[in-house]
Amino acid sequence: MPRHYLLSSPPKKHQNRNLKPLLSELLAGLALYCLAFISFHIYLPAMSSPWMFDDIQNLSGLAQVNNTETALIFITSGNAGALGRPLALASFVLNASDWPLDAYAFKRINVLIHILNALLLTKICLQISQILDKHISKPVWFSAVVACIWMAHPFLASTSLMAIQRMTSLSATFCLLGIITYLHGRIQLPKTERLGLIWMSLGISLGTLLATLTKENGALLPLFIVILEFTLLRYYQDISQVKTFRLWAFIFLALPLIALLIYFIIRWPSFISTYEIRAFNLQERLSTEIVILFDYLSNILIPSRAGVGPFHDDFTISKSLISPITTLYSLIAWLMIIFLAISIRKKTPVLLFSLCWFLGGHLLESTFIPLELYFEHRNYLPSIGPLFALCFYLWNGTNSLKILTRGFLTIYLALLLFLLQES
Repeated sequence: MPRHYLLSSPPKKHQNRNLKPLLSELLAGLALYCLAFISFHIYLPAMSSPWMFDDIQNLSGLAQVNNTETALIFITSGNAGALGRPLALASFVLNASDWPLDAYAFKRINVLIHILNALLLTKICLQISQILDKHISKPVWFSAVVACIWMAHPFLASTSLMAIQRMTSLSATFCLLGIITYLHGRIQLPKTERLGLIWMSLGISLGTLLATLTKENGALLPLFIVILEFTLLRYYQDISQVKTFRLWAFIFLALPLIALLIYFIIRWPSFISTYEIRAFNLQERLSTEIVILFDYLSNILIPSRAGVGPFHDDFTISKSLISPITTLYSLIAWLMIIFLAISIRKKTPVLLFSLCWFLGGHLLESTFIPLELYFEHRNYLPSIGPLFALCFYLWNGTNSLKILTRGFLTIYLALLLFLLQES
């Protein structure tokens, strides 16, 4: 072959073919960042809203913060949870000069954390797409769509617009970073087992520690990994038969969850005694949460202006399965969804994954612990499961319906932005 031919540039057709995927990825990234910019500006007017709920009770100590010593006293004096949530309180020290006159500054940081979390979610979806391989088409666009829908969802707005709920969103940041680190190691595992396990261990240990010191439900990170691993990833890249992984899973996944279970067994008497100051008992709480969880799921998948907001003190307490009758209807609906998800798990495990992620994320705050019945911010991480499933099935539909289903996702995102603006 002539030397000049070997040195010549590749044909233009091949150049165009190579540029198309790159251009598509750049457009997806641009769309994601544009949506982040739009979302931030939609949130701007609401950032001027006043303090709410436990803001003053938990943040009043900022008035005494004027040096390193007083900052440390504030950080270590928290009583909002069993561990004091020192990392969350440390983040509030950044706003000490704004207390108590400028709630806007607190909420602006909250919204920026929410946008950061959406970008982290994009990375997680890309990693999952890499493992699922050809089962997700155009993974960069798919990941951007999931993140944009989650970022713009009005049902999650109160998490950012209640200053104290930075505890929820910042704990979620550490959980998402932990999942990213875990998945990075998992992807490496088939090639370099030791390095993969090191990354996975760092993701679980550091992610759980930092998330839990921000808010106690960060302790659910090992459960999220178990759900991700054994309801979704194993059907596409099963690593459960690797002996070292089984030992690793026992140490880093099973033992933390067993420790959490033992903690709740020890604390059980104090939980029961707390019900004496509530307007409901344990049975009534569990019955009511069946209805509330279905209401949460409905608001996540079918958003509306009605019922969106931080105030839900008037939610009807379920005295039994038939009082009100919606308790029984909700229980039947949950049993049907669970049965369907289990029945089709081998054909399409995404539904089971999303269901387990949603219910697992509510394991602490929406079950037996005697907290208030209803708060939207409890859906901050759990909502990822249902929204991922919605995007997965609409994005990866049959070729004949792909334009229609992806068009629906576009309209759905536009509706979310409109409702976020109006809420």
